Amino acid sequence: MWTGGVRVIILDDENRMLMVKQHHEDHDIWMVPGGGIEAGENAAEAAVREVKEETGLTLTSYRYRGLVTFISNLWPTEYMHLFTAHGFEGGLIP
Repeated sequence: MWTGGVRVIILDDENRMLMVKQHHEDHDIWMVPGGGIEAGENAAEAAVREVKEETGLTLTSYRYRGLVTFISNLWPTEYMHLFTAHGFEGGLIP
């Protein structure tokens, strides 16, 4: 059962936002890093894991901002936990 997802807005010292290019339903789209919460983990753990998987960065300072609910007649209701991050270590993966 899908328990929701996370998205992390990562800002650098110049307030530039990191975006990742993903391929969904035959389209390339740009979005902030994130993904689904896996069984046994909480939203914060998922945020740290997803950022590491998608960017190679390790979050060192982040803050929970709230829950976004997507309601549509086309698909089931989705829940997305939103974080902002200002501290990170490591280098971006290509």
